[in-house]
Amino acid sequence: MKYVIVETVSVFTHKYLIAQDNDDPVEWASDTVLAGDIDDSTQEHCDEVITRHYEVDDGDIREAMKNTPYNSWGLPQIKETLSYYKEKEE
Repeated sequence: MKYVIVETVSVFTHKYLIAQDNDDPVEWASDTVLAGDIDDSTQEHCDEVITRHYEVDDGDIREAMKNTPYNSWGLPQIKETLSYYKEKEE
């Protein structure tokens, strides 16, 4: 069996509710969002775009799992739990 990693970029819309003093410029609300000082109140997934895909070996899979919660898992557990396989219909 071979394994392929597919990398994507997801696009979401987010809405934030910002309270300001009456004399504050409305534009300051955008600064608050861009500074990461607030959590969104709603979000909706809009699209997902495939940026690349490539066949990987065990070393590549291990490298892809670095700095993830799965880093301590064994390779068989990673393959069994995280990969998707669709059996062909006969």
